[in-house]
Amino acid sequence: MALTDVTLPAWHILTVTAASGQVFWNPAGDKRIVLSDLSGSAVSLGPFSGDRQLFIDCRVALTYSISEFDASSLQAMFAKDVFLLVGNGVPVNYTDGDPLGTGEGVAEKGSIYSDCTNGKLYVNGGTKAQPIWKIVTSAS
Repeated sequence: MALTDVTLPAWHILTVTAASGQVFWNPAGDKRIVLSDLSGSAVSLGPFSGDRQLFIDCRVALTYSISEFDASSLQAMFAKDVFLLVGNGVPVNYTDGDPLGTGEGVAEKGSIYSDCTNGKLYVNGGTKAQPIWKIVTSAS
């Protein structure tokens, strides 16, 4: 297997294309954390808030590129009040009372909430004024 070592600077995107293989991170030097499997289609990873040493493991020809992150797509999301919220525990739906719903008055329909305690991802299916959080997936 050919192992390609790539340093991905903070706030950059790595795009890899190969017929087969894996892109992984090896933070402690003793185990692989697979970030993506390669199967012929282009895969993009990043941006990360700090530099990352990534590895591409494949037996076939590969192409990869590193590009600066274009924040204009995020600016377009934020202009529409679509946010990525992170918290510990299940998000609170709008109840017309106390407590306030998670993201109430802030997070428009389509905003995402990540529950770091339970490994669950939610999307706001309600409105900015009345958020209703729908589970999308669960890591546990």
